[in-house]
Amino acid sequence: MDIVAGCVGAGDMTVGLGDLLFGVALAGTATQLQINRHRAALGHLPVFVDANLSGAANQHTSDMATNPWIYKTPGRNAHISSDNHTTPAERIIAHAAAGGWRPDRTGEILYWGGALLNGDAPFNWWMGSPPHRQIIEDGSFTHMGFSASHTDSANEWVYGVTFAQAPARALFAKHSDRVIDVDGISTANGAKIHQWDWWGGGNQRWRMEPVGGGYVRIVAQHSNKVLDVAEASMANGAPLVQWAWWGGDNQKFRPEVYGIGELTLTAKHSGKVIEVAGMNENNGAVIQQWDWWGGANQRWKY
Repeated sequence: MDIVAGCVGAGDMTVGLGDLLFGVALAGTATQLQINRHRAALGHLPVFVDANLSGAANQHTSDMATNPWIYKTPGRNAHISSDNHTTPAERIIAHAAAGGWRPDRTGEILYWGGALLNGDAPFNWWMGSPPHRQIIEDGSFTHMGFSASHTDSANEWVYGVTFAQAPARALFAKHSDRVIDVDGISTANGAKIHQWDWWGGGNQRWRMEPVGGGYVRIVAQHSNKVLDVAEASMANGAPLVQWAWWGGDNQKFRPEVYGIGELTLTAKHSGKVIEVAGMNENNGAVIQQWDWWGGANQRWKY
């Protein structure tokens, strides 16, 4: 399903981020932060940055900047590409396919105006526009992409945010680029959880399903069982296992955005985070809980 919203130009932006090399990334981070703060206030999960979705957003904002008639023509749907037929859903699905996945649901919001980059003005305008606000507040979306491009002929910036509801996906450890994996593709309760090279198995794909209060259960695609801190231990070093869902706080985790494209996962019962034991980079390293200290083995890409 594709959801889009129309856009209207706005006034000058007052906060310039300057340098093209870093300004777009900073504006994107500010936009994600504001979107997720608003979603959190509604009890929704955050949306995580996805490179494929950012690629889809960049395709369209670049097209708009090169061909400003896309959004300058009165009455024209600015979400349609310059070829006059490609839709946001088609762009998003194509870019996701290049990354090996297909969204269950898609959306896009646009904004244009101002000679200087700004992370606040687009969000503030979207919040005042019911169709845009509706997309930002859609609790089914799990990921987003961001892009901004400069229209030289008009000396203004155009912004695009793409959204998608992703299917079960891998959780990559930042330090090793290996994924959370159920040992041996087991479907049994108590199966070991470790890190392993990504190969695309259902035992390496996870769904984050809301269970209230900003927490999720993390469900293995192959077994429909969830990540579980063994025996509801409160101790550092307690291993994670796979177990049938029964609703314990040791099966609930809070996903939180960390930096650009990363997240942390905090167990509700202990307040400790999921990590790869000992910063180990090898296949088979244990996934456990530990006090947060900011290590790359405690940060994940989803």
